[in-house]
Amino acid sequence: MDFEPMIHRQAEIDLEEIVVYYNKIRENLGFEVYEEIYSYIQEIKSRPFSFRKEIEQVRVCFTKRFHFGIYFLIVEELSKIWIIGVINAKEDPNKLLRRLTIINIPQK
Repeated sequence: MDFEPMIHRQAEIDLEEIVVYYNKIRENLGFEVYEEIYSYIQEIKSRPFSFRKEIEQVRVCFTKRFHFGIYFLIVEELSKIWIIGVINAKEDPNKLLRRLTIINIPQK
């Protein structure tokens, strides 16, 4: 059974910024990045529990070509995954921690 993906507004902003940035580097490159991320989201939908936990209940799936982390939560009782961020592996790791504070994800 596939889980339905829900994308947090901040993750949508991440994706928009990624597409714009990479399209400035090379025409249509941003769309290639988007397609890679989308294909990994399809993989997450079908087997969300196979990805490791990064922080508390937040799991991550890393893309191979462009090295983005797709950060998500599993809402098992609703059969949904909640994508909370798409962050390049080279970015500041504290970006995700700040994001968790903004969207009210409890941390220990």
